[in-house]
Amino acid sequence: MRQPSTRTKTLALFLLAALLTGCRSTLCLYSRDAVEPIPPDPRPVYVTNPDLTREYEILKAAGIYRLSYHSADARLLTLKPLRQSARCANPLLLSALTLGVIPGWLPGYYAFEYEIEMDGAVQCRTHALPVYERLSIWEWLVRRDNDKVLAKALAHSSAEHLLAP
Repeated sequence: MRQPSTRTKTLALFLLAALLTGCRSTLCLYSRDAVEPIPPDPRPVYVTNPDLTREYEILKAAGIYRLSYHSADARLLTLKPLRQSARCANPLLLSALTLGVIPGWLPGYYAFEYEIEMDGAVQCRTHALPVYERLSIWEWLVRRDNDKVLAKALAHSSAEHLLAP
């Protein structure tokens, strides 16, 4: 009977280690002191698509707008899906080599986008959320709701304003 090659053994060992680490990721806010919280806008807004439940709950929890349940006398706000850009996984190499004992972290690169009607013109706003993702075997000890972290990040982020076409 033929023996498995060294390459096969190495691959099997790597896959076994990856399965046994049980790593979990957690979103964390960069420093809250980096950006002051956005003061709430006193003018009410009506969200036209609250069916984007996750984004709607994040916006509501952030408290940057006073939400209205009636479209009369309120500005219209249209949510867009939460976006996460591609990122380099090189920072996770140390965590992978130590089987998750030493935490690795990645920049979050989350963008919260929406369109808001302002004085007859529609503005596209994008908030780059100041979060990072930590990955290790110890993250199961941390009980964090990622959407709450995203809401805090939204409250501490500044928006880029662009006019809609």
